[in-house]
Amino acid sequence: MNFSNELYKLLKVPESLGLIHPWIFQQSLIMRFRFGRCKIKKLQEIVIEKIKPEIEERLRQERKFGNNWKPPVDCIQYLLSQPGVDKENPDYVWISGYLLAITFASMSTTVSSTTNFLLDFASRPEYWDDLLEEQEKFNPNDKLTDLDQISKMEKLDSFLKEALRLTGNVFSLIHRVTGSELKFSNGYQLPRGSNVGIYLKNVHYDDERYGPDPNKFDGYRYLGKESPTSKVSRDFLHFGMGRHACPGRIFAINEIKMLSSILIKKYKITTKSKKRPSNFIISGVSFPNPEPLIFEKRVKA
Repeated sequence: MNFSNELYKLLKVPESLGLIHPWIFQQSLIMRFRFGRCKIKKLQEIVIEKIKPEIEERLRQERKFGNNWKPPVDCIQYLLSQPGVDKENPDYVWISGYLLAITFASMSTTVSSTTNFLLDFASRPEYWDDLLEEQEKFNPNDKLTDLDQISKMEKLDSFLKEALRLTGNVFSLIHRVTGSELKFSNGYQLPRGSNVGIYLKNVHYDDERYGPDPNKFDGYRYLGKESPTSKVSRDFLHFGMGRHACPGRIFAINEIKMLSSILIKKYKITTKSKKRPSNFIISGVSFPNPEPLIFEKRVKA
């Protein structure tokens, strides 16, 4: 989490700089990373210190046993097996950078999504009794050990998906133009090397997809529509789409639902203001409002 917190600090570069020229925005990030009081480099040095002996031992085992060596199945081994990796002189900065990026993607986004869910639940009392009843039905003993239990929580899943739709990033899924150019249907062209992202609000707040009032929260919007939170589509891009859709989304969704189910059963959850506080948008990234959540232990009848 230390890495996630430091990375979020880097993102607080004024997005107006990007409107002047993307290069200025990129350089401002680089300058903050190199010369600012950012701890990311120190954290990366700690990771390198931890993984270097492990990688050296694996490469020693591989040289000793050759094809008879059975390597571990994990992220480090995946990176070592990539084309172009020099096993005689491993690039520890590159490997540690990937491991930190994976850590950020797996932990920070799950925490953010869970917080958004809880803020929406805590500020919408009309859903409390209904969702509590569902949790008591499918999680009677507070022991969610069966994924089949979680899959049956259709109301919880629909509520979560709606929370993610309305609180996700505004601008995301950035790709680089690798062909000679990218030509849009309106004739606009982007040259090779351009960075292209998707303005997700055009998708998640589209009245053709979500009706005449797409800004309105409808916790049961997806009930009975065979559209679980884990399903990626042109209407829901929170986890990306196609071959590059988030591979850990099912695991993350189950984590969120397990935690949320237990919290809903054990506590009455409210926001301090009794309203849904708005998220903060920084450089197109949506951050949950830091307004405190109040947890009041339920009294069993």
